[in-house]
Amino acid sequence: MKLPLLIKYRIPLLFLLALTLLLPVSHFGLFLANPPGSGKNVQILDFGQGQPLKKFALTLEERKIVSSAGLFLLYARLKGYDGRVKAGYYRFNDGMRPGEILRRMVAGEVYVLRFTVPEGYSIYQVAELLAGRRLFDRDAFLRDCFSGPLLRELGISGKSVEGYLYPSTYDLTPGMTPAELIRLMTTQFGKVFEREFAGRSRNAALTKREIIILASMIEKEAVRPG
Repeated sequence: MKLPLLIKYRIPLLFLLALTLLLPVSHFGLFLANPPGSGKNVQILDFGQGQPLKKFALTLEERKIVSSAGLFLLYARLKGYDGRVKAGYYRFNDGMRPGEILRRMVAGEVYVLRFTVPEGYSIYQVAELLAGRRLFDRDAFLRDCFSGPLLRELGISGKSVEGYLYPSTYDLTPGMTPAELIRLMTTQFGKVFEREFAGRSRNAALTKREIIILASMIEKEAVRPG
């Protein structure tokens, strides 16, 4: 009688044990396969340099980009991603699977705002363009264009950065300041000037400022409608 009783109770116990083991695995699989939303909830989040991934996972859960910070962190560790994610601003939505979120962070696919400065634009036109795109406040940008400390830092002897903002396409990250953009644009100008104009200025006995004024005048004439 004891053996049939053992068999009788053993089968339900094994079933319960199997269920106990399978339920977490099933829950984890659903977490990986099913994002929490439809993609309408869009968030731009800053994963700071040196920030623990655990803290960022909690932010993802709070902003409803992932349904579980714990499972997100577990998946990152199982894949060996927790030590490979890169700092920066990221744009995520609630329709993304955890694997896609981590893939972007490991690849460093940070969120940028692309901004193009046409040739011949003055600092005032650039300020208007930035304000129109809602990237920077017009007056704040112009203040930095005339900032004495910034001009001295950049080695510019004029009253503003007029003529030193190189026309090109730039990638702006959230949190970037007007001064940082000005540094980026004047750095690009310096590279192009050294490559294209430095030799000419020496040969023509012109100062760097004189070459810039001359080039600016030619540029404005070139873009003026006929």
